[in-house]
Amino acid sequence: MTRSGHVSPHLLTALRWSPAIVLGVPALHLAVRSATGHEGSGHRAWFLLALGAAEAIGAVFLLIPVSRRLAAWALAVILLIASGFHALGGELPPLAFLVYWAAIAVVATTSPQGPGKE
Repeated sequence: MTRSGHVSPHLLTALRWSPAIVLGVPALHLAVRSATGHEGSGHRAWFLLALGAAEAIGAVFLLIPVSRRLAAWALAVILLIASGFHALGGELPPLAFLVYWAAIAVVATTSPQGPGKE
């Protein structure tokens, strides 16, 4: 961050790419495993396929300036749904989701020129 409160374009680029990779790659893997019958069965497999595909697509759109804000908020909702799915399965949602939400919120609300400006 600079003295004027603006975030460095290089830091924002890293912050966009990090969740895009960290969320997108495993989401794509989940979608492929679900589509090929290696992850769940029946409705569960379809849900995981849809969730993984939506997350992977959101991660890609996080890297495109015109869709960045919408993709960030969509990813936040997808992580909330994934957290609920973990909880329904008797698992604690990954604590890393909190870090992802924070990064996504910064990406959605900050630009190199200053908050809310693209």
